[in-house]
Amino acid sequence: MPSGRGQLRRICRFAAQPASPQALSAAAPNPLYSGELTYLPTAIKGQFCYLCLFLDMFTRQIIGWQVFTEESSHYASAVAG
Repeated sequence: MPSGRGQLRRICRFAAQPASPQALSAAAPNPLYSGELTYLPTAIKGQFCYLCLFLDMFTRQIIGWQVFTEESSHYASAVAG
């Protein structure tokens, strides 16, 4: 181990733990929804359809869904509305 000037010092610093995401819970139907976008393969290699659906987190039932040929946030908002 070197001594005096030029001595190597080892500094260990640990990153702060990231905050845990806040748990959300629904106490009644309809206040909390979850959206899902799923790629569906077609008969043509490399081509997909997109299933967009929304779930009520209290009842875990699908409240809206639609299949599209291209991915777009405009389509997802149309399903939600």
